[in-house]
Amino acid sequence: MNGLWHRLRQLGLALFLALLLLLLWAKPVLASVYTYHEQPGQTTYRSRQSLRDQTDLAWQATVFKRYLDGNLQGVYLRLVGFPGQRVVNATGPLAIQTGTSAQWQVPYSLDPQLQALPENVAQYDIAALLSQLQGAIPLTLVVPLVAAAPARLVVAPYVVAEWLEIQSMTDAAQPSRPSIRPDSPYGRCSALWAEAPRVGHLAIAPYWARICPSRPLLRSQ
Repeated sequence: MNGLWHRLRQLGLALFLALLLLLLWAKPVLASVYTYHEQPGQTTYRSRQSLRDQTDLAWQATVFKRYLDGNLQGVYLRLVGFPGQRVVNATGPLAIQTGTSAQWQVPYSLDPQLQALPENVAQYDIAALLSQLQGAIPLTLVVPLVAAAPARLVVAPYVVAEWLEIQSMTDAAQPSRPSIRPDSPYGRCSALWAEAPRVGHLAIAPYWARICPSRPLLRSQ
């Protein structure tokens, strides 16, 4: 009887994972890249996503690229922590890790239209970083904080893909790279990665190896 119950549990788990994979396979990757014509001669492209740090606190991550009268104002990453819970160290650089030997540090930087930001907000010029990325790979952002350990934010590949799309946009709103189809191998990888925090990396590992054989599954620390 115990052996039968064990086999039934294994069968139930296998059916659950198969159903999860089917749902992920059909799940579209929703784009969140927007264009804002803020005033005559000024256009901003923006992606906004929610990320969580190692203590499960949410951060708002916004990447934007602004043109003013045809001149590029920069490509910036703005990170917003919950007020009263996070104080960003504006004197320290943001560290970007890839899980390999490749990593970068970018200094705190304000765009030309800003003079200051609240203490829970950080902003960095990431134009040079995005130009060096070889593709949409998972990243870890290490944000320096005041009187606290740095916050570590894991950025999924589909979010990085949005950032690269913004990097490629010109003042005429014409991206130089094609959009990602949700039914493509990369689109399915992105959807599978998006479910990892909910179901656990161990649950998706067998399917990741099958669908995304060329991309290692990186787990947050």
